[in-house]
Amino acid sequence: SELDRQWFGDAKLADRMIGYVQDKINILAQDYNVKLAGFVWMQGESDAAGLSAGVAGRYSSNEQKLMKMVRDEFAAYATRNSTALGTPGSGIVFVNGGISASGFWPEHATVNNAKKANCAWWFDPVVGGFTNPGGNIANSLFVDTSTLISKNQSYVAGLDDYGNAQDNSDQAHYS
Repeated sequence: SELDRQWFGDAKLADRMIGYVQDKINILAQDYNVKLAGFVWMQGESDAAGLSAGVAGRYSSNEQKLMKMVRDEFAAYATRNSTALGTPGSGIVFVNGGISASGFWPEHATVNNAKKANCAWWFDPVVGGFTNPGGNIANSLFVDTSTLISKNQSYVAGLDDYGNAQDNSDQAHYS
């Protein structure tokens, strides 16, 4: 799904996601003191597909808008004091997964660079280290997923994510 047109456009997926999460929080709050430690975002392939002019270039501002929306809506559930970071709801960590460098997403670099520019911290799973370049979104972490084993590598080995034989019907998404 495209952050630009579907999450904030006609489909209003951002509003629907917020409503869905709030409904689940309301259910949990009947028996628990609900806290949100983090929000994991692994999206951007459709924005990088190159199907609509300018979409990848707007990714950074759209992602900032989404995270502000999430943090504003759920600030009361943040596990950490957000005023210490100077941003409402910033006690909710924003974990931002990079997208595949697959040929299916010709503008993957634009989207991943936007994700990196938005994040205060970067994590490289191979090196196992963190860097702190700053970034537009307080208390956020970009995870470079390009070095993790790909679906394509699993496919070549004949395995799915759980080590079982698989049909690999979504190979393009993960190669």
